[in-house]
Amino acid sequence: SGIVRGSPSSSNKEENFNRRNAMSKKHDVDEASTFLSRALRHKIGSIVNAQEFYADRYAKDYEVLLRETQKVLLKHFWNAEEKKQFRLLVKKKLEKELEEKTFLNAEKYELVDEEIDEATLNLFPEKN
Repeated sequence: SGIVRGSPSSSNKEENFNRRNAMSKKHDVDEASTFLSRALRHKIGSIVNAQEFYADRYAKDYEVLLRETQKVLLKHFWNAEEKKQFRLLVKKKLEKELEEKTFLNAEKYELVDEEIDEATLNLFPEKN
């Protein structure tokens, strides 16, 4: 026979590739959502505490972290459901981060949805 015992068939190779790719995407979702939640925390911090000495630095950090988020997201195709799940994960992480930053005033919570919407529209500009 033409199949050598112990060598993976082409369907097994494809299955292994798909499994690795799925694990890679899961890792990238986690990484990108962490980058974006931190970016948005910094942006919101620069807005609600604009008079503080760190506000300019927070605004710059936002830009850097947003670029890192974009680099990770560009590795994959994202369907509508994945984008929705990504947004929910970012919101969960961002709310947790804002909760821990007690020096930011309470207005921070009012900006969460608006800032996530704006960022995700820029990161995922195509329509679904």
